Amino acid sequence: MLSKYFPHSLIVLSGILLLSACSEDKGGNPCESDFDQKSLFANVADNIIIPGYSRLNGELSNLRLATELFAQTPSLPQLDNLRSAFVDSYTQWQRVAQFEFGPAEEQMLRSRFNNFPVNPQEVEAKVQSGDFDLSNPDTYDKGFPALDYLLYGIAESDELVLDLLSNPEKPGYQNYLEAIVADMEQQGLAVERLAGRGIPGNLHQQYRRRCRRFSQLVDQ
Repeated sequence: MLSKYFPHSLIVLSGILLLSACSEDKGGNPCESDFDQKSLFANVADNIIIPGYSRLNGELSNLRLATELFAQTPSLPQLDNLRSAFVDSYTQWQRVAQFEFGPAEEQMLRSRFNNFPVNPQEVEAKVQSGDFDLSNPDTYDKGFPALDYLLYGIAESDELVLDLLSNPEKPGYQNYLEAIVADMEQQGLAVERLAGRGIPGNLHQQYRRRCRRFSQLVDQ
């Protein structure tokens, strides 16, 4: 539903690395340069990546609140509010999705948030069984694609979607929706916390390793 885009910050960073890090004259170290790379990577980590995850978690918190409000008073306006919160959080995810290293890689955040495309049969099986284990990174039944399916794809009209998500006699869809949102908020907070403390692995060091790999790729 949402089109992916490449943030300007990553384009600028890639250009800097391409122009300054990939030299044949640096004694075999493609990441040597005449400018202060440590400050660059620190700036990107401290002013782009970590704040990006902070904003993502803010949107996920709003999504959880919208989910709770919908559960308390289900209606078409509340469904619209929930969908808007979903779009906002998915959009913010696209802004940080490319930073798949360090804490995000350790938490397998991309697999937890955006295994695409969703497998509707797997989602329906979860709903029917009540098995809401979301820890397997290799399944396509969770994250934003699964939320997309639950909010838009389980029925042909908004009224039918509302009925399925708010049926007290068959609460599987609503319960699974809440389980996915709760899991994503927990994972997002874990990444932000680890990134802010530099655990596991300092983000600046992770960037330096990425610089080295990027330079070697360009030089091939």
